[in-house]
Amino acid sequence: MAWLVPWRTNFAPGELCVVAVRLDGRLVGLAPFYCEHCRRGRRALPMGFPVTDYRDVLIAPRLEEPVLAALGSHLADAEICDEVELTELPPHAYALRMATPVGYAANTGNASACPALVLPPTVPELQRTFPARKRRALRTARNHAGRRGPIEIVAANCNSNFDGFETAISRASIPLMHSNRPA
Repeated sequence: MAWLVPWRTNFAPGELCVVAVRLDGRLVGLAPFYCEHCRRGRRALPMGFPVTDYRDVLIAPRLEEPVLAALGSHLADAEICDEVELTELPPHAYALRMATPVGYAANTGNASACPALVLPPTVPELQRTFPARKRRALRTARNHAGRRGPIEIVAANCNSNFDGFETAISRASIPLMHSNRPA
């Protein structure tokens, strides 16, 4: 998610439109969009489009359905845009499960391929897949980053604790448009 800040700074394709969903004051969903004007009116697209293949809304585990309902409802009710384009999302993306709001029509179609790299299960096996030159470049990059402060790489899964999620997002200095609707 942090990479969206430099993406926005460099590309700035349209008006920022980030929808946050809160439950009991806790951030449980985040939909980073930008809006641009097109022939048919205002169109919302996922931030990062078309640079990356993997875009989606962020949702706290086990809250997928209520957050998706709140996002779809807010996008329609707030009159943020005339159309939401969810182009080039991976097949398992949460955003693809969002219900079509009343007054909107859903159109689907095929998009380009989104390749995935299956990584070896252990670090030694992973290290052997990269050429020595690339491993040196990665060590150099990590050392440079380490001089700026401590580095921590944390593996996340559906059971991960997301207490630091909101803090990380707020440090990204992205203005948020909050939904006051309950999830």
